[in-house]
Amino acid sequence: MFSNSASAENRLNSDQPVSMTSEATRGYQKLVQLAGSDNYYWAQIAVEVVDELLSGLLPENSILIAPHPTSETDRNEYVLTLPGCKVHFEKSSAGLCSVDFCQVLSLEVDTSYGERVEAGGNPGLYSVSRIEDGWDVDRKPCGLIAEEKNRLVAICDSVYKSPSEAAEIVARRICQAPMSGGALMVKDDGFDLHFTPGERSFGGWKNYHKAVRPNQNTEAHESALLLASAMYQAKDVKGVAWISEDGGSAVLTQAMTILSERGVKLPSHTAFLFNPTTPPDIALKAAQSIGLNLDSEFTVCRSFNIVGNGLRLATFNILKFIFTAYFTFLSCAALLGFLPDVLPDGIMRLLIDLQVRFDGLF
Repeated sequence: MFSNSASAENRLNSDQPVSMTSEATRGYQKLVQLAGSDNYYWAQIAVEVVDELLSGLLPENSILIAPHPTSETDRNEYVLTLPGCKVHFEKSSAGLCSVDFCQVLSLEVDTSYGERVEAGGNPGLYSVSRIEDGWDVDRKPCGLIAEEKNRLVAICDSVYKSPSEAAEIVARRICQAPMSGGALMVKDDGFDLHFTPGERSFGGWKNYHKAVRPNQNTEAHESALLLASAMYQAKDVKGVAWISEDGGSAVLTQAMTILSERGVKLPSHTAFLFNPTTPPDIALKAAQSIGLNLDSEFTVCRSFNIVGNGLRLATFNILKFIFTAYFTFLSCAALLGFLPDVLPDGIMRLLIDLQVRFDGLF
């Protein structure tokens, strides 16, 4: 699935013995059995990552690895959250730097994962095309984008109940990307949609702690790994544009980071973030690391987006809005006779000075 050229310093020691408990072995065999079907491409991806772990080729600092605290202070347990399964493993060290062994403790397989993918209850890839009364959405059972030059692929936020609902809103937003060609081209050519169901966004000020650390958000790992696979499989398709909207920036950031860990390059592809609710500088760094051909305009944010714009700029935008609304109120009140035509000199000078200062910032 992926090209793995991670440096030796960034891998688990490939000479170390990696063992599996009998329970983990049974789970692995079940996962391999599911991976035998092309429709269960998510299982194929999970098997390949598990094989990376077993062969010692999984990057040691991979974003897919999260610490798994236990009550035993002398154990270093970790968890891999993959599509349709979770892998718990332990690394034991003889010293500060040398790893003695890695043991897979358990491999939990969700046998109903594929059914939920088909029903839109799990992340998946869809083809979206314009019809008379809206958008037609078809699931792509193998998780591969259309092999068309300059294909647009939208990565939506995790707040939509269905792919159809997401397509309706996302179609209007991806038109903001400079490489989209505008609304008419989006309607004519359609786009692919990487869909992640959910009830809340992966980012934004309400989830600020997770938003500013997008690569550490384990809730996005499954979706990001599926997206990373689709990006890698499309490496030979020219001009693909990966466009995230709102919290989809977390999924895209993680996917690009996963590819970067494996030394993958996509020089003929590009990316754009519409109103990212995770830091665009982290996404930009990941995009540059995989060699994306980026436009000078990498992102566009709404004025009050605290995460996308940064706290300082968003605060200035909020204050500017408040003062502009206040000035408008004073003008209307004066015209209607509720205020004198001329305010006291001190107040007028203060208001003018504040207006000049804010106008100079933007």
